[in-house]
Amino acid sequence: MFKVYIDDLAPWILRQEIKHIRSHNVELPVGSFESDHVFNIALANDKELLLHLEFEAHDSAEVMAFRMLEYRSRLAYTYKKEVLSAVFYIARAGRGDTGKHQLGEDASLLRWHYEVFRLEEISSQELLASDELALIALMGLSKLNKTSDMLLGLDKLRQETDNEKKRTLLNAFLSLIPNMEIYKMIEEALEKDDFFMTLDTPYIRKVKAIGREEGHEEMARADILAVLVARFKLDQESQNIVKTSLETLEDEKSLRSLLLTAALTQHIDDFLAELMNTTS
Repeated sequence: MFKVYIDDLAPWILRQEIKHIRSHNVELPVGSFESDHVFNIALANDKELLLHLEFEAHDSAEVMAFRMLEYRSRLAYTYKKEVLSAVFYIARAGRGDTGKHQLGEDASLLRWHYEVFRLEEISSQELLASDELALIALMGLSKLNKTSDMLLGLDKLRQETDNEKKRTLLNAFLSLIPNMEIYKMIEEALEKDDFFMTLDTPYIRKVKAIGREEGHEEMARADILAVLVARFKLDQESQNIVKTSLETLEDEKSLRSLLLTAALTQHIDDFLAELMNTTS
């Protein structure tokens, strides 16, 4: 997702304007770690450099510090360019990492630094104000000022006109919702959104499964009523009574049994007696 929106995110990360940016295919020496994302950047003043991004949810600050030293050194040595690095810490990872490190002193002093972003310390209001959709999609990991900020973030994401990008953003946004209360609030906001139902998340898969079950049940109710009207010429009042009783049933097995009775019974009273027993 960050790679798709890097044109918008890079100025926010670097806090300066850029002229152009493109993904960089990294080929570091054998034995090196694999870096998350590296991009070629041209700043507004035509200066070129590499932007190196890491996303971390587990490592300690010390481990990350030395990983970043290796990444930056190898990138700079291999491509002979200035390297600007940033780490996005998720949850409680990287506690105490300021991004500024050194070893030794005086003549042997070695210093290195990188930007540190802790999503849980960035307020939801700041993400909303940034208007960066990729960041807003991560709002569930941020410091929520108020739960209604999630709805505001959702509204911004729904304004994306590229359906593939919107699908990526909403999938990320929904998968990171922090608790069930907020999930239900988002669910209510999206329940009539057709695009929402095209997404592939555990929640949507559950909703679709329920929808299929409800569809089968609704079809069975309609079939029962149609058979009764055809066989026993039910008037509208009788149809309404049967329909109301059928709507209380959610067990597909019971509905199938009633459909069989409606098709085979010789008297409407026999069907109504079974319906009463089933619904009582």
